[in-house]
Amino acid sequence: MTESAGSPVVPSDAKPRAARWRRWTAGFLIVLSCILAPLSVVSIWVRNQVLDTDRYVANVAPLASNPAIINTAAADVTKALFEKVDVEAAARDALPKRAQFLAEPLATALQTAVNRIAIRVMSSDQFQTLWKEANRRAHAQLQKALTGEGRAIGPNDKVVLNLSGIVERVRLELDKRGIGIFDRIPIDQVALNFQLVDAKQLDKARSATKLLNKLSWALPILALVCLGGGLALSSNRRRSLVRWGIGTAVAVAAIGAGLAIGRSIYLDAVTSPSLPSDTAAAVFDTLVRFLRYGIRLVIAIALVVALAAWITGPTRAATGLRSTARRIVGGAGASAGERGVTFGSFGAWVARYRTGLRIGAVLLALVALLLWNHPRGGTVLLLAVLLLVALAAIEFVARAGASGVRGEDPAPPVAGSTA
Repeated sequence: MTESAGSPVVPSDAKPRAARWRRWTAGFLIVLSCILAPLSVVSIWVRNQVLDTDRYVANVAPLASNPAIINTAAADVTKALFEKVDVEAAARDALPKRAQFLAEPLATALQTAVNRIAIRVMSSDQFQTLWKEANRRAHAQLQKALTGEGRAIGPNDKVVLNLSGIVERVRLELDKRGIGIFDRIPIDQVALNFQLVDAKQLDKARSATKLLNKLSWALPILALVCLGGGLALSSNRRRSLVRWGIGTAVAVAAIGAGLAIGRSIYLDAVTSPSLPSDTAAAVFDTLVRFLRYGIRLVIAIALVVALAAWITGPTRAATGLRSTARRIVGGAGASAGERGVTFGSFGAWVARYRTGLRIGAVLLALVALLLWNHPRGGTVLLLAVLLLVALAAIEFVARAGASGVRGEDPAPPVAGSTA
């Protein structure tokens, strides 16, 4: 019996297509894992930076030495003092009638001197300490406002950064130089407060923050579980892993793009003569720097995973790339072995256990990434490059060692010969 001419010929080794429900479920889990990845990054940042006072204070501590912050704060201190005392009128009253024209330049000169002294005070270690203490108090207010665990302590239910202590220190420095015109001002009248947020406007942010904080541990685990489930059900796991890597990188990059747009909107909203753009930018960039690090880290990991899955795949380009690399590195190792560079017993040992050494190199790179303190995207790329170098070195030494072992093997006995 012969086959009809119209019937398709199916190769005997063709892989049967997976059931539709399995393909759809695998695809859904992979997509869900890609969506959960950026949410995991944001939730971890909220838990570690927004709601952890110690980490928040450590994060903003460098701002105390930022020139833009120092100059802006010094200008605010000078402005606060001169708003409470009419220095020009006081100078005019103290000068003889003929010299009263000097009142205005004297007031200007004193204002310049006060600003210079304020900058000097804020460049000292005392300001570093005061800055940390003020931010710790402000963050305690912010934490209460975001979590709803208590009432924000600031005036009019606002979260504020109180730097009034700097005004007192500047006034003491002025006293040392014989400038006592500001001594009679009650310190509470020159309070230097910077409003961070209005607690009454935090209802939506409070709900989102509490939810992200609760899910900060569950989201990363759920993302990995979805990835594992999708790969288990996929009929082509390598291709699914490539798609997951690209999809995750795109999804997390969207968060980064939103952050860049939010930065532009924030600077346009808050920039004013009393708050220059460079100062506002320094504050924003410092507050979100670890979120940016997390975004770059996940993007780097996702792309490295996708690239590794593609390189190990059966496509013509991947196969050609592997063959070329093996021919170059392995050929160099074999050539070295033929010239007597066999690395002795070490080369023979590497040749025997090269597969285990490759697995060990990969595991070592993963452990290094896990133990790295504050890893970034560059950290992942560095470890990936070092891993490639290690794998190349294993292949080179193994081929050289194998050539040495083959060269030492005695010639096989001729059939029929006697001892």
